[in-house]
Amino acid sequence: MKIILLDAVKNLGMPGDIVNVKDGFAKNYLFPKKYAKRAIKGALREIESIKKRNVAKIMKLQESASGVKTELEKAELSFTLKMSSKGTLFGSVSEKDIYAKIVGKYDSLDIDKKDVIMDKHIKEPGEFTAKIRLFHDITADIKITVIGEE
Repeated sequence: MKIILLDAVKNLGMPGDIVNVKDGFAKNYLFPKKYAKRAIKGALREIESIKKRNVAKIMKLQESASGVKTELEKAELSFTLKMSSKGTLFGSVSEKDIYAKIVGKYDSLDIDKKDVIMDKHIKEPGEFTAKIRLFHDITADIKITVIGEE
């Protein structure tokens, strides 16, 4: 089903974008929350007005995300985990752990667990980086230090 987005939807698009989605997603999620409407001839004429209305809102969100990005890139998270005599950790550091630490440190930050992006879970001591998705194309690289203790 072709729809016009009325609001920014994560991993889908920005206001005024015309996208194809499955019927159930549109009918059960996007339409009831007023995030989108059907892309019919009358609605297609409104695209420019939708984009103009939301430009200021999007710019404000991008500015906010850029400010948070600089703050997060200065930060460093450290985790201390038990380690075996062979040098491997008991357990690992996952997206969930990083999310909990970030929310604990920056309680005003509005991110979701799914916004923490890692290649794989950290299972050894050392220094690593993870990406935090703040806005559609704005991500912050955060430094993570894992310390093993016997």
